[in-house]
Amino acid sequence: MERHRQLISSGVYSTEIFNLRLFHWMSYLSQRQTLGSSIRSFYLEIWTLWSATSAAEMVHIY
Repeated sequence: MERHRQLISSGVYSTEIFNLRLFHWMSYLSQRQTLGSSIRSFYLEIWTLWSATSAAEMVHIY
């Protein structure tokens, strides 16, 4: 029972808090439209770069 409670508190609970904070942060950013769009494009660039890099690494490995 204790282990079950630990799993819930560590895994699910932290995920819930993370989602809540992410939601608040995104809603805050959408209020500040220009900042939000620049940050969004920045993350999109990072994500595109990362996925391209990891795809290249996969091709290199196999």
